[in-house]
Amino acid sequence: MTTTSLCGLPLPLPSTFDFAAYMTTPPEVPAPVGMNLAPKNARNLVIERSNETSLALTRAYQDAAASTAGVGTLDVGAPLLSHFTYTDEEKSLLVASKDVVESTGPLPVYMTIFIATERMKAARADMDEKAKREAERAAREAEKAKAARPIFGTQLMVNPRIVSAVATGETPIPDIFHVSLHHKIYFPLHWWSDKILRQAFDYPHSIPTTTITAVQTSSLIAPPSVMVVNVAKALRELGEEDEAQLTPGLWRQSARNLLNSFKLLCPPLDPANPSGPKYTHASEFEKHVLFFANLDCFEESMSIWSPVERKLRYELFRDGIFDHQHSRLHTLPRHDPLVATARYTCVLAFQARPS
Repeated sequence: MTTTSLCGLPLPLPSTFDFAAYMTTPPEVPAPVGMNLAPKNARNLVIERSNETSLALTRAYQDAAASTAGVGTLDVGAPLLSHFTYTDEEKSLLVASKDVVESTGPLPVYMTIFIATERMKAARADMDEKAKREAERAAREAEKAKAARPIFGTQLMVNPRIVSAVATGETPIPDIFHVSLHHKIYFPLHWWSDKILRQAFDYPHSIPTTTITAVQTSSLIAPPSVMVVNVAKALRELGEEDEAQLTPGLWRQSARNLLNSFKLLCPPLDPANPSGPKYTHASEFEKHVLFFANLDCFEESMSIWSPVERKLRYELFRDGIFDHQHSRLHTLPRHDPLVATARYTCVLAFQARPS
C-alpha cells in the first residue's frame, strides 16, 4: 500500500523533490477584519511554532534521503502556513512602545527581530544627529576661540604682487562685487576700474555694504542673506557715472573688469549641447565691448557714442541680446565726421530674450 506524504506526493519522495521551495515561508496574508494586535500576535506565534516543527521534520527527511540509511518511515513536515500581515501603523506602534509589546505579546520571533532592528536604526540615527550637533558646536566654539586669539603674528598677504610702476596681471575683483552683479545690482562703469577694485580688495571696509535676501534657488529651502555693495552710500564716495569724466582708457579698463566678472558668473556656452544656454550676459556683453572698443575714431568720438553705449549696456543687463542687424542710423548726415562716427554707435539693438 502506497503511503501519501503530508506534501501530497507518494512516499518515498522522488529525488527531484524541491526541498528549498517546500521550506520557503509563503507570503503573508491579511488578518481577518477586526483582529487587533493581541490575537494577531498569538495566532502568528502559533503559526511560527507550527512552521518550525514542520521545517525540522522536512530537514530530517532531507538529511535521511541524502544518507545511505534511507528515509525509512520518515516524512516531511506539513506545508508551511502564512502569517497574518502587520500594518505599517501596527509596526510603528510596536517599535515605538515597549508597553504595547508587553501588553499584546508574546510576539513571534521574526517580529521581535524586526522591532530590535528598527530600534537599532533609530538609536544609530539619534547618535549620528547628536554627533553632528556636537561637531557643529565644536566648530562654532573653535571659530569663537580663533576670533578671540591675539591678532599679532596672524596677518598674511592675500594678493601678493610685485610693486612696479607698470601694472601687471589681472586686477583682483572682490567677491562682494561678483555677488552684487549676480543679484542684478549694477554699478556705474567706473566702479569697475583697476583703482577702485584694488581699493575695495585691499581695504574691504572702505566699501559700504548691506545685506539682502539671496536669489531663490529652491522651493523647499529659504534663501540665505548675502552681503552686497550698498550703492546708495557708495555713490557719495565713488560718484555717479559721468560720460564727461570717463576717458577712453578708463572705459576699456572698466569694461574689461566687468566682463571678467560676468565670465566667472555665467555658464560657458557649448554649441554641442542643445539644452544649454544660447546667450549669457558674458557672451552678449563681450560682443558689446568689442563693438565699441573697435569703433573708428573710438577716442575722438567718445562724447558721441558714450551715452548710446550706456543706454544699450543697461538694455543688455535686462537680458538683451546683441544684434548687428537692427536700428542702424542711415539717415544721419555723413559730411560731419563726428555725426558720421555716431552712426557706428547705433549698429546695436537689443531685443527681449526669448522666454
